[in-house]
Amino acid sequence: MSQVKFISDRISYQNHPDSFSVVISGKIERWKESALLAWVVAWTACGAFFVYELTTDLPSETKMGIFILLFFWLYFEIRVGRALLWRLFGFEQIRFKEGQFSIKRNIKGYGKRRDYFVENITSFQIVDRATRSIVASMEESFWVVGGERLYFDHLGKKVGLGMQLSEAETKKLQELLNKQLKKFRS
Repeated sequence: MSQVKFISDRISYQNHPDSFSVVISGKIERWKESALLAWVVAWTACGAFFVYELTTDLPSETKMGIFILLFFWLYFEIRVGRALLWRLFGFEQIRFKEGQFSIKRNIKGYGKRRDYFVENITSFQIVDRATRSIVASMEESFWVVGGERLYFDHLGKKVGLGMQLSEAETKKLQELLNKQLKKFRS
């Protein structure tokens, strides 16, 4: 078994005789985890209050409004809950193995692995993004799951990976993955 090496505190990689793997942690600073947890708790309490209000004696129009509001509340409850789980337990698994490349977004062992043939992958590229745009600002926020920094073309489709990496981490990971891509193509 080969030794685990680190690009940064969030990115580790390991070179095996027949495979190569990278793990990118979704962890954030402790105060950000606490803020996200507080948000989830407060949002859940708001939803519980809305459900309670449905059981009280209110006009039917008001109850209908609360019921519609609960659909929007549920959507954001799922989104922020997923973000909290990602930040506490999530990581990206990237692997090269015998002509195959795979990516898995893993939360406590759950997640779907996507496989690609190495021969159909172009080189790994850095996502171009305007630094002063609202989209870039949102994708870098700790309450969002996303913000892929690298991509590759596979049969005409762009596939992203490396969520919310710094510029230095992105460049180092790009170099490492392109090197491994050449190795596993031959």
